Amino acid sequence: MRRSLRWMAVVGLMGLGVVGLRAQLVLPKDGEARPAFEVSTVRTSAAGSEMMRMQWGGDSCRIENFQLRTIIRQAYGALSDDQIVGGPDTLMDGHFDINAKADANDAAQVKNLSRDDRTRESRLMLQSLLAERFHLKVHIETKELPVYALVIAKGGAKLTASAPPPATPPDEGAPPPKAAVAPDQLPKTAPRGMSMIRMSSTKIEASASEGTMEQLASMLTNQPDAGGRVVIDKTGLTGKYDWNLAWAPSMGMGGPMRGADNGTGSDADAPGLFTALEEQLGLKLEPQKGPVQVVVVDHVE
Repeated sequence: MRRSLRWMAVVGLMGLGVVGLRAQLVLPKDGEARPAFEVSTVRTSAAGSEMMRMQWGGDSCRIENFQLRTIIRQAYGALSDDQIVGGPDTLMDGHFDINAKADANDAAQVKNLSRDDRTRESRLMLQSLLAERFHLKVHIETKELPVYALVIAKGGAKLTASAPPPATPPDEGAPPPKAAVAPDQLPKTAPRGMSMIRMSSTKIEASASEGTMEQLASMLTNQPDAGGRVVIDKTGLTGKYDWNLAWAPSMGMGGPMRGADNGTGSDADAPGLFTALEEQLGLKLEPQKGPVQVVVVDHVE
């Protein structure tokens, strides 16, 4: 029996520069006016919809069937739901569809920015949209929260340093590949400068090319196994690496994933995330407490 695949468009094939989250929240600088989309539509997601999509860049934003809490989290570059505090649960847990587009002149200027600056600009524009359409008002606090430190395991890191970029690099201003890719069309490993996640009923496979440890920490933060804790990179590794990681989904993925095929699938014995991380990448997660910036919702409607 072929294993069923569970897919979200946001975790198909992704450019590292676009989806890499930051340890610090993305906030306007002192005196900086937040950029804004020129037009936008916001509506409640259709009841019973299972499709989820999040595609956004410097000049547009398309979000389908995501909780408002998650949208706020994306706008501020938060790594965990624990970093979004306050707001009525009935609204924060509600699912919304958003379509927005920037003015042509603003879009042209954004394309000339570096990849990191484009990511920051996109987040600030989404913040402006939330302030306008949801009347969102927030303030930032720093709290001592349980975190995981990503550190090198006893046997040493098992990472492959990325090869130098080609002499003629690709156009950095070109849009990244679409996030929604058919499972059969995904390559087995991530192309250069990309990250990729495959999910089946018995195994999750994540890979990256030219990935940083901060980006790996961000990916780990988003896994149910992290229990909502922010994963902070403390490996001391500052280079770019190619890596592949495969593990068994936890119950937090939405059901009894392990054994969903009555134990007959070839991946039924995949290790858990913590074991896979140490065995395959030579890294581990250590529980600690640390200062974490949080977004406190003062008002939303």
